[in-house]
Amino acid sequence: MNLGIKIKSITSDGDKSSIKAIKKICPKVPFQRCLVRISRMCRIWLTQNLKHKSGFELKQIAVKIHHINSEYKRQLWLMELIRWEEEYSDFINQKSYNIETGRYWDTHKMVEDHLA
Repeated sequence: MNLGIKIKSITSDGDKSSIKAIKKICPKVPFQRCLVRISRMCRIWLTQNLKHKSGFELKQIAVKIHHINSEYKRQLWLMELIRWEEEYSDFINQKSYNIETGRYWDTHKMVEDHLA
């Protein structure tokens, strides 16, 4: 930027420190996560041996990400994801309890973390 280079957009792998730096240094530059990385992480998080209907449905939504090529399709995809999140909110927010310690924790924390 000091050399006069104008940054029009930034694509990142989603590393938290990179996102923080981008927001600090280039707050007005459009930013997006790399779709290939998102797709790869979805395959890792949504394993082949899905045990719950919610995981199967989320995987079906995730594979559609490569078909987004317009704002309209992006909005349709987001609506489908939001519908999924609303339908499975009880599952996503389920708590587990340890009788010995009296502590609660998010049973499906990985799902919750990756939707944020």
